[in-house]
Order: sequence, then C-alpha cells, then structure tokens
Amino acid sequence: AVIAGLAFLAGPLAAENPHDGYAFWLPNGELRYGVGGTESDFKRTCDLETAPLSTTKKWPNGASENRMVRQISGTESFTVALRRTRFETPRGNLVVVSIHPYAPYPAALAVDGQPVPAGAWGPARSAKTGAWAARLYVIPRELTAGKREVTVQVKPTGLYHSAGYRFYFTDDADLFPSFDKGDLTDSYGQGVSAFFDRDFGRAEKAFKAAEKTADTPLSARQCRRFLRWINAERKSQGISKADAKAWYNLGLYSMVNGFWELAEKSFRHSTEADPSNPDAWYMRGDASSYAWSELEDNFAKVYPFYQKAADLYPSANSNTYRNHIGLFRNLRISENGKETVLKMTDEQIADVKQKWMWNAAVMASASRGALRLENRFVEYEKEFDSRDSWDPRPFAGLFEPGTVDAFLKYTGWGASDACGADVGPDRSAYINIGIREWDVHLHEWNHTLDWLMINSCVGVGVPSTHSSDWCGFQPISTMGMGHHSCNRYYMTPGMYRAVRGSDAPTTSWIDEWNISDPIPFKDAPSPMTDADFSRLQKETVKANWPMTEGRRVVTADDGYVDLQKTFGDRFPKSGYTFAWTYVYSPRDQKIRCWFGADDNARIWVNGEEKVTGVYWSCTGFEEAREKDQIATQIFLRKGWNELRIQVTNLERVVPKNLGVPFWYGRPDQFGFSIRLSDFNNGPVGGFTWSAAPPRGWVPAEPPARVVNGIAKTFTWETVKDDYTQDLPHLTQSDLQAITGYQALSVDDTMLFSTSETPATPDPKSVQLDNQLNWFFSPKEMIATIRYQRADGARRDLVFLRPEMYEAFFALAKVGRDAQTQGITRHADQVIGFFTVPREDSPNGRIVLVVDTVLGSKLPVDEEDLLSL
Repeated sequence: AVIAGLAFLAGPLAAENPHDGYAFWLPNGELRYGVGGTESDFKRTCDLETAPLSTTKKWPNGASENRMVRQISGTESFTVALRRTRFETPRGNLVVVSIHPYAPYPAALAVDGQPVPAGAWGPARSAKTGAWAARLYVIPRELTAGKREVTVQVKPTGLYHSAGYRFYFTDDADLFPSFDKGDLTDSYGQGVSAFFDRDFGRAEKAFKAAEKTADTPLSARQCRRFLRWINAERKSQGISKADAKAWYNLGLYSMVNGFWELAEKSFRHSTEADPSNPDAWYMRGDASSYAWSELEDNFAKVYPFYQKAADLYPSANSNTYRNHIGLFRNLRISENGKETVLKMTDEQIADVKQKWMWNAAVMASASRGALRLENRFVEYEKEFDSRDSWDPRPFAGLFEPGTVDAFLKYTGWGASDACGADVGPDRSAYINIGIREWDVHLHEWNHTLDWLMINSCVGVGVPSTHSSDWCGFQPISTMGMGHHSCNRYYMTPGMYRAVRGSDAPTTSWIDEWNISDPIPFKDAPSPMTDADFSRLQKETVKANWPMTEGRRVVTADDGYVDLQKTFGDRFPKSGYTFAWTYVYSPRDQKIRCWFGADDNARIWVNGEEKVTGVYWSCTGFEEAREKDQIATQIFLRKGWNELRIQVTNLERVVPKNLGVPFWYGRPDQFGFSIRLSDFNNGPVGGFTWSAAPPRGWVPAEPPARVVNGIAKTFTWETVKDDYTQDLPHLTQSDLQAITGYQALSVDDTMLFSTSETPATPDPKSVQLDNQLNWFFSPKEMIATIRYQRADGARRDLVFLRPEMYEAFFALAKVGRDAQTQGITRHADQVIGFFTVPREDSPNGRIVLVVDTVLGSKLPVDEEDLLSL
C-alpha cells in the first residue's frame, strides 16, 4: 500500500516530445533596435551600421507601426534561443522575418557559421512609398537540430535598411517538404510570405489556391488555419479600443486557433478597455505566456497579470489552502550511505518566497478566486533529522493537527517529491523540495491538491498531475501552464470550495447505523500478494445493493464504527459490509462530508453513488482507525435522506522489510466514520440522523435524465460553477435513448461510434466528426453526432472538452436551422456531462454535452463553428 501511495505522487515525468506536429508559428522573440529595444537580449553585434532612426510607416493592410531603423553595411550577428515548449524544442524550422522600410534586397544568412542555402523566395513585392515590408528566411532543420540556441549572421547583398527581426518556430515542412529548403514559390509559400508581409489580400488568394491543390487533409487544414488567421487579423483592425468584449472574444478565438501574438494583443486591449475584468487579466497572462514563454524566471514578466486577476476575483466565498512552508537552514540527510547537513541561504529563502508569491497568484486566478493559498513561511535554525526523508515524526508538533493542508520541507537541495495527507506530520500532505523552477514548486504542490480532488471523488474529470500535460491549449508553453490549465478548466469553483486537507473535528460524527452482515471474498488468499490485492480492489466496486443478509443497529462511542468489534469472530480478513442511516436536512443544501475507512469506502446519497472507492487507506492512515481521512461534498434534499456506505477490508501485503517504513505492522482494523459540516467546518443547522427509517419514508427516485428520448436542458451560466454536481451525469444508455442509436458506444479515446461494429479511433483525424481526438497531446476539442430526435427534429449532440466551453458558448454561430427550433443560444442547450474511465483520470475523462443544432452542413474544421 505504501508503494502505491508514494508512486501516486512521483516527481515530474520525463517523456518523448509529444509536441512534434504542434509547432504552428510559435513566436520565438523579436529583435528591435535602439533604446527600449532587445539588442542586448540577442547579443547583437554589427561591424558597420548607422545609429537607429525612429520611423513610422504603414503595412500593406493599412496598420501603422513605429520602428527603429538602421542602415546596415556590414555583417550583423545575433543569437536566438530556440523556442521551447513543455517538452523542450519540438520538431520544426526557425524562421527569420526581416523587416524593412521598403521592399528589401535579400541578404546572405549563416547559422553557427554554416551558410543557409538561398531559398527560392520568388519575387518580392515592389517598393511602396511609406510601407513596411517583410522577407522570410527559413532555416533548414539540420542547422538547428539538437541545439538550444543558434547564432545567425546576416550579410547584406545590397542596400539594406533594417527595422529588426521577428522569429518564429514552425513545423510547416511536415506538410510542405519544400518549406525546409526555403522554397516559398508554391501557392502555400506565397501565402506565408504575403501573410507576414501583411498583404492579406494576396495571402488569402494564395492560401485558397493552396487548399484546392493540397496533397493531404492535414495540409488543406493548414491552409484553412491561415485563412482563419487572416480573418482574425482583419477583424482586429475594426475593433474599437474601448470595446473590451470584442477584444476578449477575439482573444478566445485566437487561443483556440493558436494565434498567440494576436491573443496577447487582444487580451491586452481588453484589459486596457476594462481593467475590472479578472477573466481578461488571467487570459492575458496565459496568452503572454504562449507568446513570450514563461519558462523559469521569465515568469516574472507575466506574474503581474495573474496577480491582477487574483486581486479582482471575489474572495468572500473562497476556500483556503494552508501551506506550512518550512525553511530548514540545517537539515540532516542520508544519501548513498553518507550523512550530511544541508544548509539554506538567505538568497535561497528569498527565491522560495518569490516563487510562492507567483504560484499563489496563479492558483487564486486559475480558480477564479475560489481557492486562496495561505503561505506561512517559517525559518528553522536548529538541526532536524531527515535521514528518512518521508518520516514525518521529526516534524510532529510544528503545527496543530487540522491547521495545515500541506507541509513543505525546504532546504538547499534539488529534491522534488510529494505525498498526500496520509503521509505528512499532523494530518498534512508532505512535500520534500529544494531550489527549483517556479513550476516545479507548483507541480509538487498540485499533487497534494489532486490527491484531495481525486480521492474525494469531488474532482470528476480531474486528471492526475502527471496527466495535466494534455490540459490547456496545445502546445503548452511550460509544465506550469499544463498544471494551472488543469486547475482552470478541469476544476470548478464548487470543487475548490468542497475539498479540504484537514480540519479540527468541530461537529459530531454520525454514531447510529444499520449494518449488514459481512461478505468475505471467497477467493481471497492469505497471505496476499500485490496482484491479489489489486484484483480484489477491482472486485470491491462490483458489489451491489440492496443486501439480503442480516442487519443490526450499532453505535459509535467516539465516532469510529468498529466493525471488527461488531462482528467478532465473523470479522473477515478480506471482505466488505454495508452501513446506512437516515439524515434530516431542513432545506436543499450542499455540505462537506468527512469520511474515514479501514480500508476503503464507497458512499451513496439517496441511491446516487458519490464516492466510488478510489482511495484505499495507506501509509499514515493504514490500519490506523483514522477518522476524517478525506472530505467530499454531498447534496441533501429537504427532509430525510438515505446515507449509505460500503466498507471493505483487505488483508495487507506483508512487506519484505518490516522495519521500514514505520507504519507497517499495525493490527488489522475494519471500520469507518462519517462527519458532516458546512464548508467552513461549522455545524449544519437543523441537521439530525437516525438509524430507523422515518415513518412513511420512501426512497426518492432520482430525477429522470431522459424522457421519451428528450433530455432536460440547462443554462450554462446557472450551473457552470459546480456543473459536475448540478448537471446530470449522463450514461451511454442515456446517449442511446437521446439519439436513437441503440448500438452507440464510447471508448476511452472519446470515439462516439454509432454502428454495430465500432470504428477504430484514428490519432491523425482532426476533422469535425464523432471522434474527439484526445490522445496524449490532444488535437481536437469538439465531437458531434447528428441524429433525428424522437419528435422528428434534426439535432446535433455536441461533446466539448473543458477548454472549449467558454469559446463555444461565446462564439459558436446560431444559424437559421437552430432558430427555427427555438434555439437562440447554445448555452441554453446543455443537457449534462459524460465521462469515460481512464487510468490518468481516476474519476473519468469528462466532456460537456450540448443538444443543439449546428447547421445544415458541418464545417471540416471545428474552429469554423466559431464566428467573430
């Protein structure tokens, strides 16, 4: 059990680069001349040039820009750090865009001393008085492969007035092989040249021609992506500076399409037009991160945007996450058989405090203000014994149990590991960490949050921390972007308010229960192996209610229902039982439910399973009779409610090494506890319980999700803060009933198949259809099934990834076909959510389901559902 507990929260994951194929014109920096420029950032030198001169001109699209211009006669040299994403630099080409005050003469380029072959650039447009011009130079991949940075030398071949350079990293050569040779003479190349020259009319004509002659669906899609980019750039020229909403919507559109520079510009203008919108500030932080890269200390550039959002989000109903950040100046460790005392300097302490200032802003803004970090920094001068780095006992007593959610043990090392609340001192999660990048701090801390979200089953659809690499708009710029994209899109304000690491037991435990006779696992061996343990864990969740065995009423003197004592000799080494009671609530309300079990609990409220048995007690909670192990959220209806729990006991695997860890060897326990409170750990007014069923009580039937093939609809704005609690959790049977496709099935890749013989998911398919391409690094955000409803209406069942919720409801077109059926907003057509089982998302991978009409003809690309 301890091995599983520790492995669940391992360190950052090394992986192959899954972002190959995702590098669509990633911004790679800009070299500007003169005061306020970036020449020093690029280590720029030139042996013969004039001083920079401020010049204002227009581009062919009519946009005016001021730039500093130099006349270059000698060789110019600068160093470009290649763009990195979460997984270093993906496959692609560095592209140099040189900017000039008129149609430029080409220059000769070299990279790290190797000449760049002269590209077949085609004719440059003729000089236009008063117009900027741009020329592209594609660096062959072989000159950048395996490098972190390259030095570029530019030697003019004639009159050369330069206004600087923009750099991009892109993988166009995957689709158009001639691109790697710098050949831009075909229609696609001419479109690219014209686009960055901002001659959008010429670019549009070229991309339309290229789409018609494209060799593959992916290359045609690339042309359409540029056409959308052209449209978005044109739209940006017509938006008033005061129109905050229009800028915000353009930013959403740009994020979905991967137009990172335009997204940054749009959210910047939106915050300038309306500085009071926290969503715009948060999205400005994200867009800036994609446009500029927030790797390592670059985060300082985007931190103010997240902090502004954090300050603006309401805090009246926020939950807090209490971090005890221990800064140990003298920590004794043992490594490779040698003991040493690690030190921590003032500079290191200052660095840790700065990184947690950043991460506190990230979390408060990502959660929309629903979760605020309370970071308590405590410096310890005396020496502490940490020779067993996971032993919490040397740190017991540093704080009171119930007052800390996570204990972070810092010293001057490079460690980064985390465990949940069943490992740390005094009921805290436990993190060993040292001097690391900002997102490594966030990574380890996020493990403790996902431990709460996942094990409580509150976090429906929440992936494990290591799987957050596929969260957010791809390719994510850093590991941290994946984490707080998970926090933003996959966790809801309702989830944040529900979870808690520990609390003082200020309310009473439910102490009166009906208990069914225990049911032993007939095939449970003794002693047990790891394989046996895993097999029986899976058997546990197959147990069904109602029970027909005998029952009795038991009480708990201290809140812990001791089933071993209850059953005596009938106590099974490996088996389960059910307990149930009746809870009265004076009104409909959501409350916090603390539960503990030796060894596992499943919980139902009014027949609806709310806790699915994800967590098995281990490490500090193993055979410990520990109450209040985990907090979850339940909904009580006004009146009496049935509360039911299945408690499972499994004989523990005997470790080879009984002395370490210290928690092995406790006598077997079989029992549970449940305590209810409000979300501030206070009493629930008017609340009582009884093991006896209330007079005349009849189990409430859950509301029907589908009636006569038609599902009830909900308005997104009214449910979005806690939609996994407030919306129906649709099943495959529900989807069959709605669509009429009785053979409809859904696999764990989110392929919605309607045929008797299910199709095979295609990881390369990116057209809008019944497959939501969601492999490791997802390529799609929407899937749809077209069907005829029971009332004869033609409909579309739309499945949305969380990152697409906001953009779809804000931007998806509502056409005449929808309006004839009374649909005016897609946001009013939400019918529930759907999950598929996934190992990387223990409570399921989630999509929102919308029953609407998308129009008579679906576009090839999902992005073309959105309209500006």
